[in-house]
Amino acid sequence: MHLKLSCFLLACLTFEPCCHQTPTAHSKDIDPDQTCTVSGIVIRSQDSAPLKNATVQLAKDSDQEHHIATKTTADGHFLFKSVPAGQYKLKVTRNRYVDQELGQKKPGDPGATFTLIVGWVNG
Repeated sequence: MHLKLSCFLLACLTFEPCCHQTPTAHSKDIDPDQTCTVSGIVIRSQDSAPLKNATVQLAKDSDQEHHIATKTTADGHFLFKSVPAGQYKLKVTRNRYVDQELGQKKPGDPGATFTLIVGWVNG
């Protein structure tokens, strides 16, 4: 019998601009060549221990077919650089664990969409 371990959570998700500028209210004012950085940590829900070697996928909400992915480090951290502004979903997978999307309350529920804006810092 093969059991999946408790699902894991995403915590401490941070966004940082590569180029510091004051965000504008109009998207037409945003330089498409400027990008953002997305970083965070993946932890197990049962004991809050960092989860290494998990795959973190970042997908633009308007194009779920194409995504970028990275692996978490030994201390559970991940980092995406040079991410264009836009709306995204974040998903984490790892063998023997339940897949989890950022903002998902329980398996099968939809995850949350978040917006990256050049010049905005969270965390």
